[in-house]
Amino acid sequence: MGGELSPKMLDLEYDTISGAYTTPIQMQSNNGILVVDDLGRQVIRPDELLNRWIVPLSRGIDFLRLLNGAKFTVPFELKLVTSTNLDPNSLGDDAFLRRLRNKVFVGPITETAFNWILVRTAQARQIEVTAESAQHLRRVCNHFLGELRPYVAVDFCELMLGICRYEGMAPVLEIPMINRVAGVYFVSDGSKAPLEPTSQMHPATQPMAQATPRPQQPAAAPPVGLQHLAGAVGSHGQPGVGWPQEPGRLRSASTYALAW
Repeated sequence: MGGELSPKMLDLEYDTISGAYTTPIQMQSNNGILVVDDLGRQVIRPDELLNRWIVPLSRGIDFLRLLNGAKFTVPFELKLVTSTNLDPNSLGDDAFLRRLRNKVFVGPITETAFNWILVRTAQARQIEVTAESAQHLRRVCNHFLGELRPYVAVDFCELMLGICRYEGMAPVLEIPMINRVAGVYFVSDGSKAPLEPTSQMHPATQPMAQATPRPQQPAAAPPVGLQHLAGAVGSHGQPGVGWPQEPGRLRSASTYALAW
């Protein structure tokens, strides 16, 4: 669930046409995991949400009420996981945060991880990338955001593809294209100093990502030419361990995962 979560979704909803009730989301999630994304951006306030679930979370049962006033209990057996890119202290007081016992901070990524995401994204979308353009994209990300965030590589590739398809250009992530995408992607109030131009690239620069299909095996080696850009990062962030099928898409470098 995301921003569409509302108070009425936490209780039984009666349909006058069918004469049937729609069960609340926590009942539908029994014996599973209920993920509340972007906590703090819903219509319902975080403290209201916790107050509604505080007894079910502690006792393992939920109390529901029918339209005629009859009240009954149902099992509340689920794992509640929430995520937010807001400051957790702004979502509630100490009593609120104490109820969400496990907290994990997802911070910015390293250059190696950024390269890995860029390579995998370019490979999946058949985009040509050079080592110099990857370095420039990292500079742009650091300039505007002050850190490397994993979603930037994916967003830039997707925006670049839209431009290339519209203008009939080859999908090559070059430095001028990166600057063009940055002009429409980042919001600036003019307080930041202009990004210094990158030094002239060597004319013999070789492409790092060709328009080749993705390997079918999860443990397959990266395509030839991609290895030194990606640093041969494996599925667990270690060299030479094999590559997962898709890059991760964390939306913020300041994401918290909160779980009961």
